[in-house]
Amino acid sequence: MTLPLIRFALGLTLLVTTVLPKIHGAEGLRELASPAGADSGEANLYADRDGRLHLTWCGPGDRAGSRAVWLSLLDPSAQTWSTPRAIAMSPRLMENWADFPSLIRGTDGTLWAQWFERRDGSGGTGYGGWIARSVDDGKTWSTPSPLGHEFVSLAPLSSGRVLAIWLESLSPPRPAGAPRAPRPTWKPGEPTPASMQLKSRLLAPDGSTIRDWVVDPDVCSCCQTSLVALPGDETVAFYRGRTSSEIRDHCCARFGNDTWSAPQPLHEDGWQIAACPVNGPAGDARGRTVCVAWFTLANGQAKVQAKLSHDGGATFGTPLPIDLGQPLGRVELVTLADKTSVVLWLESKRDGQAAGLYARRIFPDGKVSAAELLADVSGARAGGFPRAAARSSGTVVFAWTEVGSGDPATTHVRVREWDPTHLEPAAGLLPARPRSVSPVPELCSPTPAPRA
Repeated sequence: MTLPLIRFALGLTLLVTTVLPKIHGAEGLRELASPAGADSGEANLYADRDGRLHLTWCGPGDRAGSRAVWLSLLDPSAQTWSTPRAIAMSPRLMENWADFPSLIRGTDGTLWAQWFERRDGSGGTGYGGWIARSVDDGKTWSTPSPLGHEFVSLAPLSSGRVLAIWLESLSPPRPAGAPRAPRPTWKPGEPTPASMQLKSRLLAPDGSTIRDWVVDPDVCSCCQTSLVALPGDETVAFYRGRTSSEIRDHCCARFGNDTWSAPQPLHEDGWQIAACPVNGPAGDARGRTVCVAWFTLANGQAKVQAKLSHDGGATFGTPLPIDLGQPLGRVELVTLADKTSVVLWLESKRDGQAAGLYARRIFPDGKVSAAELLADVSGARAGGFPRAAARSSGTVVFAWTEVGSGDPATTHVRVREWDPTHLEPAAGLLPARPRSVSPVPELCSPTPAPRA
């Protein structure tokens, strides 16, 4: 090799190792045999204070024509999930790729699970939320009670109480057989009215309502919410807001002393879009260190960014770049015992609907690690959103929906465990690919269709 070529090669090596993030298959990655069978999806994960993981998903029920929300547990030292138990079973179970069931454990040990069912009358629109409690680790469940409308998040408070937030439409549901109302049209620059609000409810240990609030009277209509528990019965809510000029950036609101603060912008991306992108935020905390990640397509550039707070969400630092240049979003985030956070997101591969599930580690001082590829996944709606939870050992367990070939496509919940502790802060944070073309965002369907 000639001297100029050697110098060029050395310079290229230096550029790659010091400017562009390192991308490689993840170390310390192993498959965890999934307790979910065929035709499963909409997985979710939750870790309680004792380090036990709770995996929920939707799949076939035990009764003909029914679908069920299932629960399986993974003890701190176990490598095998427990035998699945049904939380709810119904022919009207609502399975939506973006709005999925969730579960938490209250401070008194009670399990709380929420899910969605289509309203009576298959010709009507919309669906409603339900919640039930279990005092025996999911063996039996209380009679379900109505809770929320869409995109519910739960957080445990002291004395067995639970705080819930959700999105609720300002319009009543369309009755079965009623014609669909024409969509209003608006001139460019004309203010548009609110259609969705963020509501909250404080629940007593027996499931009864203590108090309701309207947290934000005007929010985006189809994006996930995130509710992060803090010490001292405080929480911080993250969600996509909306203005009358159709700016749909993320907001946060804090709960403490049994009241909600006024909503504040999380970051002013300035994304103006007259539809919901179905791409909500994800947050988590250890102590008063809070980390949150979100997706934006402001100015036609798709980005995944994150922010840190060290005062319980009162203030946040500058945005941290996370993605590799072609993100689909669908973020997930968990914070570990050492107060580092792991953010997961989907990145487009420009090959049909192929995508990669990537992760980075965020450090308390704001430094970010290289990106690692955790799984090859589908970017189709059926692939849903990745979910994750931290084990007491410091590893991260994550779940996603694998989409098979065929028409209709088969789905199956997959689970893996990954050790992120080898990831150190990276020298550079520039995207690995140019942002010349950004992926088209998903838009909210006016009527979420039930699972076929």
